[in-house]
Amino acid sequence: MQKLTRSPVHALAVLAAIVGIACSDTPEGPIATSSSPLAGLLKGLANDSAPTAPGSSTLGSGAIHGTVRGQSAPGSGPDTMATAARVSGVKVTAYKLVLEGTTPTAGAQVAATTTDSTGAFALPSLPGGNYVVTFVPPNDSKYRGQYVFGPVNSETDRFPWYIVLSNR
Repeated sequence: MQKLTRSPVHALAVLAAIVGIACSDTPEGPIATSSSPLAGLLKGLANDSAPTAPGSSTLGSGAIHGTVRGQSAPGSGPDTMATAARVSGVKVTAYKLVLEGTTPTAGAQVAATTTDSTGAFALPSLPGGNYVVTFVPPNDSKYRGQYVFGPVNSETDRFPWYIVLSNR
C-alpha cells in the first residue's frame, strides 16, 4: 500500500480551499464596528479541518478563486453543492488581515471582483499572506453576506473556494 504524504504548503492550500463553507444563520466571533467592512456580515463557518483564525502563510504570491452558492431550496433534495443555487452579483473583496490585540479584522483592501452569472469569482495576483475576504450579495438578494479568513501563497490557486451564503 502506498503511503500518502503532503507538504505543509499543500496542507495550507487545502485548508484555504475549504475555509468558506458556511450554513449558519448566527454570527460567529466578534461583532465588527459599523465602520468596518465586516459590519453586518456573518463569519463563515469552516469544517473541522479548516482554520477559522489566521495562520502563517507567506510563501509567495497567489490567487483565490471559487464559486459562491446559496443554500439549497426546500424540497430540492439533500442540501448539497449539487442542489445549491449559484449566486451572481456578489461583491468579493480581499483585505489584508490585521490583528487588533487578539481580534482579527480587515485592514487595507487589496483586491475586489464580482461573481459572474455562474457564481464564479477570481482574485488573481495577491501577495502571500493572510487575508479576510468578504462576500456581499446584492441588496435585493435573499442571502446574507459573510466573511472568511484564509492564507494566500503560491499553492492556493490550485484549490477553489466554495462559499455557501446563508438565507436572510
